[in-house]
Amino acid sequence: MGLPPAGNVLLGINQRLYWSITVIMKIDLVGQKRRGFAMGLNEFAGSGAVALAALVSGYLASTFGLRPVPFYLGVAFASLGLILSLTLVRDTTEHARLEARAHQTPDTDQRPSFGEVFAETSFRKPHSFLCEPGGLINNLNVGMAWDLFLLFFSSYGLSIRRIGVLAATYPALWGFAQIATGALSDRRGCKWMIAVGMWVQAIGI
Repeated sequence: MGLPPAGNVLLGINQRLYWSITVIMKIDLVGQKRRGFAMGLNEFAGSGAVALAALVSGYLASTFGLRPVPFYLGVAFASLGLILSLTLVRDTTEHARLEARAHQTPDTDQRPSFGEVFAETSFRKPHSFLCEPGGLINNLNVGMAWDLFLLFFSSYGLSIRRIGVLAATYPALWGFAQIATGALSDRRGCKWMIAVGMWVQAIGI
């Protein structure tokens, strides 16, 4: 029921190509002052879709078996995402350029190189560096919720349909909470919320 190693690798690539990029695009649209809300909205949309997919796939698996019907759902999602991306989604680069021109100063005319960006986010600015292990821990929790917990529930004899409901609960709660916390972070800051969230995750695990 869990993802094989190759599946986790593909999931990581997907996170970079899809999930992270959609966050950036939403930030481009809402502007600098509502970045937290944009991230919360992105998490809500993505996690809500994951929760719905878990419910539907759990129902399909309990009705038609683990293979191959639930697999078709993934093929349908991937195909629909590709079609929507090619036909309806518009690049937000021009929004970002417009905002950059509005905040441009003589000191920021020079575009930083990849090495400079890497250095700034890796060791020159500690608060930027700490975002990386925070993201690692968060995705570790997701892997546990989608892989280990499902095996744990199965070992106690829960039905596939009930496991689907439990698998959907985690992303559903996560997505709904992200809208409120994202909007709140725009007004109150996010560092303390991240610290509290890490403690909550540690206690939960």
